[in-house]
Amino acid sequence: MAVNNELGTIEPISQAADIIKLKNSGTWFHVDAVQAYGKIPLSVRGTKADFMSFSGHKVHGPKGVGMLYMRKGTRLHPLLSGGGHERKLRSGTVNVPGIAGFGLAAVTRIENMRRDQAACLKVKQRLISELEASLGPSLRVNSSTGGVENILNISLEGIKSETILHFLEMKEIYVSSGSACHSRKDTTSHVLKAAGIPQSWADGALRLSFCGSNTEEEASVCARAIIEGMDTLVKK
Repeated sequence: MAVNNELGTIEPISQAADIIKLKNSGTWFHVDAVQAYGKIPLSVRGTKADFMSFSGHKVHGPKGVGMLYMRKGTRLHPLLSGGGHERKLRSGTVNVPGIAGFGLAAVTRIENMRRDQAACLKVKQRLISELEASLGPSLRVNSSTGGVENILNISLEGIKSETILHFLEMKEIYVSSGSACHSRKDTTSHVLKAAGIPQSWADGALRLSFCGSNTEEEASVCARAIIEGMDTLVKK
């Protein structure tokens, strides 16, 4: 995973490739670049990936369309056999509108990547600043300072993630308690566990994600809503 989808950590994938190839030169290396694409510079050669996967909706393209890079000389078994579309990897009618939408979104995101991430950084900094000022030791920032600008993972003391999440939903502020891939699981995130975050803090973790069109004013609205939620829901 080039960028962790819960914490926003930028992973050292080229170093991982070196270790993997050193152990077994015949091993194929796949990189999940869904969270990284359009957020950080990526080079398939630089990452030494044999395969790299991307998703359209993460760059404001249509849902249900993705992209797979395959290094020359690699082979995969087809997902669906039949007509032999997509270089015989996936048969069925090609989603031309989805592909075209993904292509346009990709061009737009890459062209505006630096501008959008700069805007996301301002939003993240405003959120952290206002939350820290009001919540003090009741707030823990789980994301590292060296991660991508558009993901912020925090923990709130004395409240379950789902409780504050639903409070924010009523104010039309939509965040998550972890990865969208595991949003219906009740278990503690394995990512937070691996990061050494104590259970008491992991229970109150929230993931907030931004895009280039979000503003610092919206960050303030979100911060005030979280602070209100803590004041309203946490037992004193």
